[in-house]
Amino acid sequence: MKNAAHKLNQYKVKEVMSKNVVSVGKDTILVDLEAVFDKHKVHHLPVLDEQGKVIGIVSQSDMLLIKEWGTDSKAKGIDARNSILLRSNLVSDIMTSEPLTIGEEERIGKAVEIFLENNFKCLPVVNDNNMLCGIITTYDLLVLAYTDFNTTLID
Repeated sequence: MKNAAHKLNQYKVKEVMSKNVVSVGKDTILVDLEAVFDKHKVHHLPVLDEQGKVIGIVSQSDMLLIKEWGTDSKAKGIDARNSILLRSNLVSDIMTSEPLTIGEEERIGKAVEIFLENNFKCLPVVNDNNMLCGIITTYDLLVLAYTDFNTTLID
């Protein structure tokens, strides 16, 4: 297993991350956030300030929690209650502020350590100025491992 980890750790985060990242601002209302999740079929969205710096992260799970919070199985008018919640709350109300990020020049092993230690599924990738330049997910690491091992077997 050390050989596989060593081989994969030769990659830098910037070589594996997703570069075309959809993001939102902290003042996005939740009904619009839900539409972004639906349209782009992503699970996590970095939250950026006006300069493009990462100030938070929001997940589909965060949306599900607030919708569940607004739902009372014994009450009538659940859809109306959720509609009010989604129209009256902002991303800043549910995001994780000051999320852990990873630098684009870091090795893949660093991302793996952060994922394992924190049970994270994604990390915003930033440059030296804390500007968003990508996102890396556990899915990206699976693709890398499969592609790398598949190529190794063919060679």
